[in-house]
Amino acid sequence: MLTGSEALESVALGENGILEGLPEGAIHVDCSTILASTSTKLYEEYKLQKKHFIHSPVLGSVTQATDGILLMFPGGDQEPLEKVMPLINNLAKSVWKFDHPSQSTNLKIALNSIIAGTIAMLSQSMVFVEKAGIDNSVFLEVLSNSALNSTTIQFKGSNILDRNFVPRFTVENLLKDSNYMVESCKTEGCRADIAESISGLLKDAINLGYGQEDYSAIIKAFESAANTEVKRKG
Repeated sequence: MLTGSEALESVALGENGILEGLPEGAIHVDCSTILASTSTKLYEEYKLQKKHFIHSPVLGSVTQATDGILLMFPGGDQEPLEKVMPLINNLAKSVWKFDHPSQSTNLKIALNSIIAGTIAMLSQSMVFVEKAGIDNSVFLEVLSNSALNSTTIQFKGSNILDRNFVPRFTVENLLKDSNYMVESCKTEGCRADIAESISGLLKDAINLGYGQEDYSAIIKAFESAANTEVKRKG
């Protein structure tokens, strides 16, 4: 798993890269978050040399990977995909298969855009609640009893209150994925207003010096503008 399209293309297609080193018939399974143009390019380049590229992005973090409970969505030609399914099943609790790697790639971009949207709305709301004189612990408690709740909201919200921004996934990484959503929407002829706004907020957090912190540090862009800090009371 690499940081993005540029890194993967370099490692896979560059001099002494993966494609060059694989024997005929071999299968390269990649789990990076990349652009569909990259997964399509690799799929076609590998096929020309009678090799196989499977793109199998994941949803989950270190804990889920260690416990073998990731959500995975591999895409590629059926025969090589079936050959690697035992490996994928070792890592995943649920698997969705696609006929082409670009479908897997675009699904991952869409899912990561939900992550970006969730943390942006949570951050905006928590700063607003703080400025309005309401205890954010109460805000999170009300959310926990509603249909609006999610595991991400509670986990990231609690970490924000504790000022814990140790990275699992950085602000810079989320900006890359948000920009991928903008680019991918343009490719497909869709509006990307929300992703564009979130990319701007993430850039603000990076300019404030928080690019290597956990992506929940996007809240610091809202805090800076409001001249406040959201933290646990007492």
